[in-house]
Amino acid sequence: MIHPELSLVIPVFNEEENLPILLAEIRAALDPRGLAYEVLWVDDGSTDASLAVLRRLAAEDPRLRVIRLRTNSGQSAALG
Repeated sequence: MIHPELSLVIPVFNEEENLPILLAEIRAALDPRGLAYEVLWVDDGSTDASLAVLRRLAAEDPRLRVIRLRTNSGQSAALG
């Protein structure tokens, strides 16, 4: 288990194509700094393949966690 110095909480709603791109940008920004970080993806009831993409990405990297909301509740609920 990592003890993150930084936690990113990212609400997601129907962003399947953008998720790998965003993750690559996060890694490019944070990995060179040597920070222990985690990324908490909060799927807000996506109806596309976002959840499947998130689960695949999380299976490849222990710093990633996926939280799934059953229904679309909005950004405030995803961050709360």
